[in-house]
Amino acid sequence: MTSSVALALGAGLTFSLSHFMVRLGLDTSNPRTAVTVNVTVNALGLWALAGLFAPIRPIWSLSAWPFVVAGLFAPSLARIFLYRGYRHMGLARSSVLVGATPLFSVIVAISFLGERPSGLVLLGTLFIIIGIGTMSYTRTGGGSWSTWTIFLPLAAALCFAFRDIFTKLGLGLVPIPVSGAALTALTATLALYVSFLSSSGRERFVVNAKSLWLFIGSGVLLVAAYLLVFFALNQGDVSLVSPLVNIHPLYSVGLSYIFLQSSENVTGKVVGGGVLIVAGAIGVLLG
Repeated sequence: MTSSVALALGAGLTFSLSHFMVRLGLDTSNPRTAVTVNVTVNALGLWALAGLFAPIRPIWSLSAWPFVVAGLFAPSLARIFLYRGYRHMGLARSSVLVGATPLFSVIVAISFLGERPSGLVLLGTLFIIIGIGTMSYTRTGGGSWSTWTIFLPLAAALCFAFRDIFTKLGLGLVPIPVSGAALTALTATLALYVSFLSSSGRERFVVNAKSLWLFIGSGVLLVAAYLLVFFALNQGDVSLVSPLVNIHPLYSVGLSYIFLQSSENVTGKVVGGGVLIVAGAIGVLLG
């Protein structure tokens, strides 16, 4: 197993653990509090590590611009499109469509970076996408939605893909993963704050000891996830790294089954989706 593969798989697991801690914290808080604490801790943690272990000066050069663009694409623009998708067509349908992120990452990597993944990698990526869709989809009755709204979660998926592409471009110009991750996280955090200031009907912050520590822990895990992704992309192709990182729903299902059996329903459809994801990941690894 190459180091980029191990790093990508580790990133997927760490993202899943971070999301799981947010899920626990939301029992006594709300999403706005979670995302604010999460991204703030992430940015502060990455900047502390960059200051201690990596040169800072190169990321203030013009060559570091791709990291800024990556931070604007995701979670900033991606979050806007995804949340609007939730509002217009529902959580279930949007979650299925945003699962196309690995496909977009591979297509954009082929088009803009000249990557040439094998047929087995492409087939494995397709299996991962189908598996994510199978796990995410639930039948939802009622409510009408327009056909055009499918472009909202697909636009979010494309933004996540462009984040990976610009991260890879940035690492080609400034090959310092820790500092690049810090700049990307800072851009994303500032963009989030601006979106909060400009939004109407703001959700209030709900802070208590239990949720706060869970959100902080999630932010620390997000620091680790960012580092793993940046080191993986610094060593491997986007078409290899992105599909493996995006198998994190499989880890999430495992965590839910182990720790949240009373509140999370792990159905046969979820198990089937998990099998497809595993098969897809094996295909990517063998490719």
